[in-house]
Amino acid sequence: MIRVFLRDLGKTTMTLPAMDKESRRRVHLLADCFKLKSDSKGNGTNRFPILTKTTRSGISIEEAKVERILRACKEAGPNSTIAEFNRAYSRKKNDGQFKGSMCDVEGEIVGAKAAKIGESNIGYKMLQMMGWSEGDKIGLSAGGIIDPLTARIKRTKLGLGAAL
Repeated sequence: MIRVFLRDLGKTTMTLPAMDKESRRRVHLLADCFKLKSDSKGNGTNRFPILTKTTRSGISIEEAKVERILRACKEAGPNSTIAEFNRAYSRKKNDGQFKGSMCDVEGEIVGAKAAKIGESNIGYKMLQMMGWSEGDKIGLSAGGIIDPLTARIKRTKLGLGAAL
């Protein structure tokens, strides 16, 4: 329905029928993918979404996100709860594992596999203009640092520094 609405140059708004809160949420998620403005009107069981075209509507549609939303709707089922949809929406496409960043192992150092920055990097050039050269320490406190700061992946809900 949204794709047909976007192609219809004579319409600027589309009013959908009344629906429950979770269904409206899914419509709002889809509207965001198509760069449509979405709003809900009405009260209680008569609440309904209204989609409005913007100057960016239909430009660079987030197809992967649309596919993910539709897959989650299908996987969770028509009468699913918010939690069921959220679990399905958070999963990777085929393997059922939760979606995460490229390095999602507990304790792994973020950016450890990244290549060293080159001499064309703006930060590198700025440091050189301030008198730094490769191999020198950066900073005055504690004698400066040679190695870049590191960050580790933390997936547990324990506080920072807590041991298992």
